[in-house]
Amino acid sequence: MIGNENKKAAHQAKGTVWHETATIRGVAINFKLDTGADANFLLMHMYGQLPGPIQLRPTETVLIAFGGARLPAEGVASLECRTTKRKAVLDFHVSSRADKQILGGEACEELQLVKRVEALIAASPQQGKPPATKEELLQRLPFGIKSASEVFQQKNCETFGDIPGVYVIADDMKLAASSEREHDEILQKVMERAKTANVKFNKDKNQFKVDTVKYMGHIITAAGQRADDTKIKANVDMPTQEDKQSLQRLLGMTKFLAQYIPNEASLKAPLRQLLKKDIAWQWCPHHSAALQTLKSTLTQAPVLRFHEYVYGRPITVQSDHKPLEVIMRKPLSKELARLQGMLLQLQRYDLDVTYTPGKHMYIADTLSRSTASRDSDNINENPCDERVVYAFEATDALSEETLSQLKKTTAADIVLQAVCEKHMKGWPMKKKILDRKLHSYWQVKDNISIENDIVMVGDKIIIPKSFRSVILEKLHLAHQGVQRTKAKARKVLYWPGMARDIETMVEKCLQ
Repeated sequence: MIGNENKKAAHQAKGTVWHETATIRGVAINFKLDTGADANFLLMHMYGQLPGPIQLRPTETVLIAFGGARLPAEGVASLECRTTKRKAVLDFHVSSRADKQILGGEACEELQLVKRVEALIAASPQQGKPPATKEELLQRLPFGIKSASEVFQQKNCETFGDIPGVYVIADDMKLAASSEREHDEILQKVMERAKTANVKFNKDKNQFKVDTVKYMGHIITAAGQRADDTKIKANVDMPTQEDKQSLQRLLGMTKFLAQYIPNEASLKAPLRQLLKKDIAWQWCPHHSAALQTLKSTLTQAPVLRFHEYVYGRPITVQSDHKPLEVIMRKPLSKELARLQGMLLQLQRYDLDVTYTPGKHMYIADTLSRSTASRDSDNINENPCDERVVYAFEATDALSEETLSQLKKTTAADIVLQAVCEKHMKGWPMKKKILDRKLHSYWQVKDNISIENDIVMVGDKIIIPKSFRSVILEKLHLAHQGVQRTKAKARKVLYWPGMARDIETMVEKCLQ
C-alpha cells in the first residue's frame, strides 16, 4: 500500500497512478511509482541535465515493457536518490525510448515510499468480536464497490439464469411464457430458488400475469417490443440545436432508439455533416427538415418481433449473393474481422443459406430494387454494439509507406484489376469461358473482397506481381528456412505460386 504521510506534498494522484518527486544531484525529478517494475528508469534527456560527470555503464539487461515491447537501454548509472523520507543509491537504466521516469518495487521499498503488507487483519468495530475469518473476507468485494453491479448481475444469473423463460438484467427479472400454465410453472421454480438462496423480492414492484411491462428502457408486449414513450417524448420535445454539442446530445439520445428507426443512418446523415471538423456550424432549412423527419419517425416507431419466432427452428435463407453460402460455412476464426461480428450475432440461430438467383425471388428482388436511396458511407450494418475486440485486419500490420505502395501496385496490376471487375460484375458460371490469366483465382473467387483499394482473399492480402519481390525480401529478413517462411506468409498473404516463389528465394539465399 502507498504510504499516506504527507500525501499532499509528496504524491500526485492521476487516477490510480502514484507519483513521487525525488532529487538527484540537486535536480527535482517526478517519478512514477511502479511496484511491479523490476528496474528503475531515467529518460536520456533528463540524464543529460544532471550536473557533473556520471559514469554510464554498459548493460546487457533486456527490458520488457508491459505488453511485451522491448526497450533498449543506453546504459546503467548509479545515482543517489533523495525523497522527503530518506535517500538511497539506486541503479537507473537510462533510455531514450522510455516515455516516463519510473521507480521500481525495490526502490520504492528502500525509499520507504510503499510498505509491504504480508497479512490482512480485519478490525472489528465492535469490542469483543473476533477478527474476520478467511471465508468472511472472501465474501467481500476485492475491488471495492466499483465492481458491485457486475458481481450482483453475476450472482443473479448464477441463481436464476438456468431457469427457462427467466431473463435477468441487474435487479430486473422478467418471466416470459406462452401460456398461463407455463407462467405458473416458471414462477414456482423462481420462488423455490429464491427461498433456497435467501433472496427477497420487493412486493411493491412485482407484477404478475401482465401482457405489457416496462423492462430496461423498453416496452415488452404480447405482440413484440417497442420503444418507451417517455424516451420518444424526450427526443421529440428537444428544441432546435444551437451548436455542435447540443446536436451531439440529440443524436446520442436517438441512438438508444436506433433499432426502432428504419434507415436511421440515412435520416441522420445531413445532421452528422454538421459535426465534421472542417464544416462550419450553419443550421439550414434542410437540417430542420431532417430533424423533423427523425422526430416524426420516432413517434411512429414499429414494433419489433421477438427472435423466438425463428429461435430453435431450422431456417432456410435464400440469398442471391452466392459468396454468402461460403461465408456461412467457414469457421468463425477463419472469417474476416469485419464479418465476425455479423456471424457472432447469427450463432444462436440454425440457418441454412442457399443461393437462389434474384430473378427467381420475385417479391424480395422487387422490394430490394425499390428501396429508397441509402447513404452507404454512413450506414452501420451491425444493429447491436457487440464487437470482436482482439481481431485485426491483415493490413493493420503494414506501415503507411508499404500500404501506399501496395495500393499503387494493385491499381497498376492488370490481372488484379480484372479480378476486381469480375468480383463487382460477377464471375462466369464455368471456368472454361474465363480469361486464362484469371484461372488461378477461380478456386478462391467466392472468398475475394476489396478493402480500401486492396484485394483480399478471406483475411489475406493478394499481392500484385510487381510488388512480390518487395514482400519476399521482407519475409526473409530473419533468414529463416522454407517452412517457417511459408507459415509466416500464409497467415496474411496470398498470390498464385507463393509457395514456389518462397522456395526459390530461400534456395538462392547465401546466408
